[in-house]
Amino acid sequence: MLQINKPSEVISAILGEQNYNHMQEYRFINYCINSDTEQGILLYNNLTKELILISENEYNNLKNSNFTQPKELIKNLIKKWFLVPQNYNEMLLADQLLATVRTINKENTICNFTILPTTACNARCFYCYEAGTKVKSMNQQIAFDVAKYIIKQSKGKTVRLNWFGGEPLCNIQAIDIICETLKDNNINFYSTMVSNAYLFNDELITKATSLWKLKWIQITLDGLQETYNNIKNYIHSDPNPFQRVINNIEYLLNKNVAVQIRINMDSHNADELIELTDFLNNKFSVFKKLTIYAQPIYEGVGYKKTSRTDEERKAITQKYVALCKYLDKTSIKHRSMMFNKFKCYACQADNKTWVMILPDGKLGYCEHFVEDETFGTIYDNSTKRSDWSKYCKPYEKCKKCAYYPTCIILEKCPIAKHKCFEYEQINRLEDIRRGMMGSYKEYMNKKGNE
Repeated sequence: MLQINKPSEVISAILGEQNYNHMQEYRFINYCINSDTEQGILLYNNLTKELILISENEYNNLKNSNFTQPKELIKNLIKKWFLVPQNYNEMLLADQLLATVRTINKENTICNFTILPTTACNARCFYCYEAGTKVKSMNQQIAFDVAKYIIKQSKGKTVRLNWFGGEPLCNIQAIDIICETLKDNNINFYSTMVSNAYLFNDELITKATSLWKLKWIQITLDGLQETYNNIKNYIHSDPNPFQRVINNIEYLLNKNVAVQIRINMDSHNADELIELTDFLNNKFSVFKKLTIYAQPIYEGVGYKKTSRTDEERKAITQKYVALCKYLDKTSIKHRSMMFNKFKCYACQADNKTWVMILPDGKLGYCEHFVEDETFGTIYDNSTKRSDWSKYCKPYEKCKKCAYYPTCIILEKCPIAKHKCFEYEQINRLEDIRRGMMGSYKEYMNKKGNE
């Protein structure tokens, strides 16, 4: 047995080692995910976050002997919580661990800020989940007051500013004021951004890296030139916005900004995305700070609030899995979702160290709620309401789902409106398997270079 990734320190401290009982019959814990490699079978425990490699013969012996052979491996897998007694309730254990970790996690200093300088956007994507949102932009005084709020809340800790929108570049002035004020007050900070990147140019990118301290940006691509230009439907008179964005991606990468390209997938563009992947690979494969991932478009969003049938979801899932496997074969690094730390928050909404600041200075929970669900302003000492920390009750299908320890869904979240579509479950587990393979390859490369 070879350990590729160590378990979470906090979970190991709480759980300790499981004792072996020769009178018990054992099975794999429901949170164990396996993946084949040329050297054997990877096993990932999504509860403890440990990743190990065993031989194919050992794996087959385990299964064929009803988890009685080989004995030394059995004892190690039990000790590490990969195997549990037949009647064990691991869902209860996962719930108890989450509650314990949240109790002992005393960090509550706000040092992560998602800031919407504006809800305006220069693109008009048909699937936008902010469709119909009232346009508001942060004025100079509020921008200055936002900076003062950040200084007060962060208490000397390093600050992360996540610029969001609308399109955050539609209000560069507010970003400048906030960053200049933090700089003048000797606050240690860095920025990330979600943007369509159209409004960048070489000069602005230089300012973004120097004044804004931009380290990472997510940019969405919906297809190749014709498809992209039609979907984005920019307000600008530009014959080829696609090429402008591609050029800006290259500028950003040359300035050492990490770029994550998100490919939105649906029936209208699914068949084109392999070709888009080839284009991106040929264009950007030399850059180490480029990652790419695919995401089926959310349901119930956009101007028409469309939804899929079960057959349509199945078709999209098949094409999504095929695209992700193709991404894995390219030289572009594919984003993975193998969590090495125990996840104790659903997202920024229930994270005590994170707030969202709206253009008018109101404080919010989530970018899916920019017109309601606020809890105060930058001018008071309001804290998040407790109802935003209530989790969805598990469904019957959750009992044996390997993703369960990582699947924290808030009752307030739009995702909670449906009972976990099958394609969502498949997507999440496939992401973990890609993460397992990424960690395995990295481990083997390091071992080969020793």
